Amino acid sequence: MSQRKTLTERQIQVLQWIADGSPTVAEEEAQSRRISAGALRNRGLVETSGRGASWAASITEAGREYLARAKAPGAPLPRRANVLVTEQLVADVTAAGGTLVIENASRGWGEDGVDWERRVELAERHNKVRAGKRLVARWMNGRRDLQIELIEAPDGAIFAAAPVTVPSRVARYHPLVVQFRDRKERHEVSRGILPRAMRILHAIVVESEGRGYKVGLVADRRDLDRRGPAWSGEKDGHFTIATGDFALTLRLHEEGINRTWTPPTKWELQEWEQRPWTKPKPFTHETGGTGRLVISVVAPNFGRGWTSQWADRKSWALEDKVGEILAELEVRAVEDRQRREIAAREEEQRRLRWDDELQRARDRYSEHARGEALAKQLELWRTAEDIRAFCEAIEQRHADDDEAMAWAAWARAHADRIDPLSEPPRAPALPVDQHDYQLTEFIKDWSSSPGGRRAVW
Repeated sequence: MSQRKTLTERQIQVLQWIADGSPTVAEEEAQSRRISAGALRNRGLVETSGRGASWAASITEAGREYLARAKAPGAPLPRRANVLVTEQLVADVTAAGGTLVIENASRGWGEDGVDWERRVELAERHNKVRAGKRLVARWMNGRRDLQIELIEAPDGAIFAAAPVTVPSRVARYHPLVVQFRDRKERHEVSRGILPRAMRILHAIVVESEGRGYKVGLVADRRDLDRRGPAWSGEKDGHFTIATGDFALTLRLHEEGINRTWTPPTKWELQEWEQRPWTKPKPFTHETGGTGRLVISVVAPNFGRGWTSQWADRKSWALEDKVGEILAELEVRAVEDRQRREIAAREEEQRRLRWDDELQRARDRYSEHARGEALAKQLELWRTAEDIRAFCEAIEQRHADDDEAMAWAAWARAHADRIDPLSEPPRAPALPVDQHDYQLTEFIKDWSSSPGGRRAVW
């Protein structure tokens, strides 16, 4: 096995190159090897001198000993080069021919403790996949195994995050932003930072509508049993942006905010009806606000245990990320369309497989029916032959008994009636339509059945 002190395959190649006298290579490759030689020098395996055209390297005795050990039987494996886990994932999928199956991924957390679905998303988000390609993760075998594929990017899947300007002052807010302002019970930002939140939301709404998207505030959620809150920011978000059939739900909140909104009491409202000039005001209590705004994706989350989010940080402000938010919408819309197309193709393939299995079950049922008919004919034929043999025995032993002879005559006639060979035998007519329950025992492959075995019929 490899060890921390062993060299990588690349470093061993460079060490051998220096031992061979540093033969001439392309300038770009030479520059790369000089960088690797610096790491070898720090380990005492080579010595370097000069710069640029005068650069030279020579192998030390320790370097020669290392090369000898690396070539000897049982030498430690070269250490894997330090690369980002996302880069390594793309390399592994490519090496696997474009499809890599992570067994027992267990909803994103396998035995190795890696959230593979999250790693796929990071590889996509940080441009670790080469241009024109997409990395797609798909659950298999009842969400036990995760299949990661490197596929051609569908048309429209590559978007540049065009910058969106957030105005420093808004003379007239968009009506939707006004509605957001008036829904004080749903605010997850402190009063001091609300104007900035409104300006950011105003920029998102105006830019979205300019691109042809539809923006709306989240409606109340009413549970059938009427239990639980009608709305919560963490579960329901604040506003949605829709493009075509796809909609993204977003939440706008302040980090660390703890806000309690108390509506007017029933008695205060009754007093207001009698004395209109004493309109009661709700009581709002705010604690813990940090002043940092966050916009996060609430839904759809495609079964992931995490969400995309953009927030104020030391290196940037949320205003700088508005373009990325809309680019996220566009990318997810394409992914959703591709996901639905894949699901439709898989459903069609599943239906075709199920139709084929049903036809095979009908064939098995038909063969079974023929076998049963043949067995019945054989049973009747043998019975008829036995009856005739019995009649012959009666006639030989009791020829002078009229009643016995009469019974033998009837028995012979009965044998002729049941004998399938009384007429040229024909194959029985196959059942044209089978009832569903008749096919159940003849179906061998239930994997493509709609809803499983119990839900088929």
